Amino acid sequence: MLTKTSKIRKPVGISNFRKDLALYIKKAQREPVIVSTTGGGSRVLLDVDFYNTLVEAYEDHKDAETLSKAIAHDDGTRYSLSDVKKRYGISS
Repeated sequence: MLTKTSKIRKPVGISNFRKDLALYIKKAQREPVIVSTTGGGSRVLLDVDFYNTLVEAYEDHKDAETLSKAIAHDDGTRYSLSDVKKRYGISS
């Protein structure tokens, strides 16, 4: 699993990627592999654990942003549980 980010490596062309697929899959366990396509776009092959770590970090960041916005717009209004139950017709 990747433990730290590193500089982006030189992209590998799609033809070389196809030819040496097993090599690049193994390499992706250590570092991201950038694959350039003939249409000018690029894709990144990542180790699944590293990908999951990135997704979790992104989600944590988005959650922190949402919390910050909520705190900034908090007007101080609070409701008790009994008031909420009464308002929505919920019995104990």
